[in-house]
Amino acid sequence: MSIYKRKFGTGSKWCVYITFPNGKRYRKVVGTKKQAEEAHRKLKNELVEGRWDLWENEDVLFGDLAEEYVEYARELTRR
Repeated sequence: MSIYKRKFGTGSKWCVYITFPNGKRYRKVVGTKKQAEEAHRKLKNELVEGRWDLWENEDVLFGDLAEEYVEYARELTRR
């Protein structure tokens, strides 16, 4: 979890960067350093309280996904 300053073509902004326990990354661009600190604090609190859904999705086989898509496509063409 970190706060850093990033330069853009029109100036610079502060960013918040968090890596979740499951390895996924979350980045957010905010305006000032104070806003970045507040956003960082808020995200940390939400993580501790369990508001972020960090459960892994179940693995889906390509064949199963293809069958679902074919059924979906058939329903769309019938309309």
